[in-house]
Amino acid sequence: MKEEEKDEMTQKEARPINETHKQHAGEEVLQDELLQEEQEMLQEEMLKEQSVEEKMSPDQAQHGEPKAHEHEAGEKEAQAGDAISPCQALEKTVERLKEELAQERERTLRALADHENYRRRMQRELDNAARYGVRPLAEKLLPAIDNFERALLSGADKEDAFYQGVAMIHRQLVEALEASGITEIAEIHVPFDPSVHQAVGMVEGASPERSGQVAEVLQKGYLLHDRLIRPAMVKVYA
Repeated sequence: MKEEEKDEMTQKEARPINETHKQHAGEEVLQDELLQEEQEMLQEEMLKEQSVEEKMSPDQAQHGEPKAHEHEAGEKEAQAGDAISPCQALEKTVERLKEELAQERERTLRALADHENYRRRMQRELDNAARYGVRPLAEKLLPAIDNFERALLSGADKEDAFYQGVAMIHRQLVEALEASGITEIAEIHVPFDPSVHQAVGMVEGASPERSGQVAEVLQKGYLLHDRLIRPAMVKVYA
């Protein structure tokens, strides 16, 4: 009986010890599992940080922020600063269109002014051509008229048919010149005018009131409207 009691007591004492060992063993396993999990999590974090650092430039790695984020943030800020309202955009468009309209208006006015100047110049040239275009022909006819006048002053019989024929031709030529605006410069006893007279001699012994006047016309002069074709060759009283 005593031995059995001793065995029972030994078994009772051994049970708590076994249970204690089991409990300690379980705790050690649990701690190992937690430690392993922490190590795995730490390794994952390190891998993530390493991956981020590889994508970052040296400057970015030093500051700890990617430059792309800074650039995007800067662009957003610039866009926010440059952003204008629809009314402001419309005002700018209106101002631009006003400037373009003013420029086009100025160009149009200049073109119209140039056209008007051209039209006036051409009209003036046409008027001058119509008014003074006969001058080249008149310059060629004047010597023939001078010869007709010399023939009429030659002392021929005025009743002669030949003389009358010459006189008629002379008269027709003079009338044609007058119809074209050509007039004679043949007056005497008028003040000498250097713009229409050409003095070729002097006449002495005139009265003082005749001094400086035309004494004789040696060759008629001619005017085409207000332009001189040929000055009159005259003698002037001294």
